[in-house]
Amino acid sequence: MKKNQIITNLLLILLLSGLVIAGIFWLNSTLEEEVILPKDLKENNLIENEKDRELEEELAPIDEETKVKSETEKDLPQVSIIIDDLGNSFETDKKIAQIDAELTLAVLPFREDTKKSLDFFADKQEIILHLPLEPSNQSQREENMLTVDMSQVEIIANFHLALDEMRPYVSGINNHKGSHFTSSREAMETLLREVKNEEMFFVDSFTIASSIAFSLSKEMGVETARRDVFLDGQRDTEYIKARLYETVSLAESRGQAIAIGHVFPETIEVLQDEIPKLKSRINFVNVSNLLE
Repeated sequence: MKKNQIITNLLLILLLSGLVIAGIFWLNSTLEEEVILPKDLKENNLIENEKDRELEEELAPIDEETKVKSETEKDLPQVSIIIDDLGNSFETDKKIAQIDAELTLAVLPFREDTKKSLDFFADKQEIILHLPLEPSNQSQREENMLTVDMSQVEIIANFHLALDEMRPYVSGINNHKGSHFTSSREAMETLLREVKNEEMFFVDSFTIASSIAFSLSKEMGVETARRDVFLDGQRDTEYIKARLYETVSLAESRGQAIAIGHVFPETIEVLQDEIPKLKSRINFVNVSNLLE
């Protein structure tokens, strides 16, 4: 009797175990069917996720000022304004910071406030060496000028003295005065070889029609540009304003223009007042953007 009972209990245990195992298999297969998605449903989910991402991008906040600026500037004519003769007076030079535009500042070496102006504008504007070169009018000669009667060794040595005064702030050069020097092929070849060795550019201030600095730079493989308009031949605000708008018209007709002004209060005033009015028409850039 006891033996039969034991057998019956064992059979019941086996039966219950079989039912439990069968239930586990059934549950697993059901879960797998729920997790595995049909191919078309997967694709639909991917598409929906992509749409969600696109919608998030569309709804993301946009810097409207940056958007408008990038859309307008890329097609606008370009104007570079070089301001000459910084270094004589830091109190005057620092007022240029009030002008809301990219400028190129040409700083004279060996002047009382050369270092102050260099340090002040180092992270604000493009800076170039305003290199003193011999003028045709000998009464305008200055100390530390490169002259056509110098030997090649003297030209090279004096150029590097001026350049060392400006390091590491400058990436290019333009001439201070220089009507006689820039008309001399021999003198300019000596200078431009050194400019090229330094991997710098040369902007011809074009102080005289006979200047060969621009054409010779191109011939020698030196990146270069040439001044189109002098802004302040007269220190009169109306005159300067007229020359500024002449520069703008020139840029609009041919795509770009380069103007040179000086660190005069009248010039700073006109640029400060007029540039904001012109930004819808003109993209003001560093001269290094307009090199040939």
